[in-house]
Amino acid sequence: MTDGPKLSVVIPWFDRGELKATLCRNASQLCGCDTEILVINCGGDSDLLYRQLRESLVSSACVRQLNVPTAVFNKALALNLGVGFSQGSLIFMLDCDILLGPGFIAEAMISIDGSSFVTVAAVHESRPSVVPELRPDLNGRITSVTRINELRFSFADGSTICHQTLRRNLFNDARAGQGLVIVTKDNFNKINGYNSEHTGWGWEDTDFQIRLKHCLGLRHLELGEATHLSHDDRKRALFGKSRSRSSMGNLSASLQRYANQDFSGTYLADLAVWRDQISERSI
Repeated sequence: MTDGPKLSVVIPWFDRGELKATLCRNASQLCGCDTEILVINCGGDSDLLYRQLRESLVSSACVRQLNVPTAVFNKALALNLGVGFSQGSLIFMLDCDILLGPGFIAEAMISIDGSSFVTVAAVHESRPSVVPELRPDLNGRITSVTRINELRFSFADGSTICHQTLRRNLFNDARAGQGLVIVTKDNFNKINGYNSEHTGWGWEDTDFQIRLKHCLGLRHLELGEATHLSHDDRKRALFGKSRSRSSMGNLSASLQRYANQDFSGTYLADLAVWRDQISERSI
């Protein structure tokens, strides 16, 4: 038995003003369960983050600010380091601009076990980008049109993996929340976490889930809803690349690792490099 929290919520952060709203709107869920919140400042302004945490409605008793002394934001690195400092047996990777639907955390904690991981089934945009021409008068006979992109991997040993990379409702702009993941810490450790060699935007979440499926055979459960606080690409760490180019570069690197039978993340290596350099600021 442990006296620590059951669920650790890990939020990667880099100078994003939406965090205060995320914590305030999610406060009842985040503090209503046996939960701790770790906000990982990966290259951002420590004072700005501190003010947002102090002004949120989340109790200071359950929130922790960890500062990583780097000038470059890396989401996978931030997630790995957050898990390394976490105490929970379940880990929830939450973005700083997401408002969870009612009861999501409680339902996920009941549903998940050692043979599964959970993501959010539908994420709605706070400012949907719907195209009016796609919603003519359809006499109620077509209620939705969903675009789905998926990857099918066939490996030399005969195994296959099918993974959705996109699912979006063209009528209301709702999409699958693939990056909002709850997994047991034990399973996180078994695949050595995320791979921080992914840089810029995209693919780190897909790679993580492909490895959960391929290496551990986990079932993918999709539950609940959330709202994304809409923004443009200026708030993404693209380092001069387009989203498509950044994601495709990370995909190419992952495929080379898979071809070399490398299905491990960089969790332990990241902790070895960064653990003694991280500072924690009391809230």
